Amino acid sequence: MRFDMSKSEAVLWLRILYPVWLFVGLFTYEYIPSVIMIAGGAAATAASVATNEFLFRVGIAGSLLVQLIHIVVVLILFQLFKSVDETQAKLIVVLGLIGVPIAMVATVFKAATLFLLNSPEAMMFWFDMNLLGITVASIFWGLWLLPQGVLILKSGWFPKVFGYLMIAAGVAYTFMAFVEILFPSLTSLIFTLGMITMGEVLFMIWLMFAGAKLKK
Repeated sequence: MRFDMSKSEAVLWLRILYPVWLFVGLFTYEYIPSVIMIAGGAAATAASVATNEFLFRVGIAGSLLVQLIHIVVVLILFQLFKSVDETQAKLIVVLGLIGVPIAMVATVFKAATLFLLNSPEAMMFWFDMNLLGITVASIFWGLWLLPQGVLILKSGWFPKVFGYLMIAAGVAYTFMAFVEILFPSLTSLIFTLGMITMGEVLFMIWLMFAGAKLKK
């Protein structure tokens, strides 16, 4: 894969990477925690991790893989949109890459829990640190969607509704992170904001199946 690729090549790579990214992300951040995490106390969760250790390790590897794919997607999006507005395309790169090391450090916190299965309370501390790291990273997962939304609107290659959905998702991600930090008990508001972030997924699905109407 070259980093001076044409727009059509960039779209092709996104159509390949997006489904992989979605599958690994959903499996890692949704399915595995639903199996591992036990609502009932630290001891129960420690026992669950011990019982499902390999699945837990798969989740750690999946978290890292999601970030590696994220880096590649950031660079491809720059190649796709740089002719539309290079300043906005550079913002995608800057904002998109800042969250990567934060999320990877958060994954290290999760991996640390494997050494603390005999100390459930200490283990839960590192689980909480992992969640905090993901919350901080999600600020940038939101901010990098804003220039994407602007570029979708300016390019004319996609239905304009996806530009507005991406901007709404970006605002929701960022706002949700601060709500989780300041008012973690407002679960209904956090859930509502989480639903708004689905605009990003809808755009990815559209691009996977419909591609882009690139101008000659």
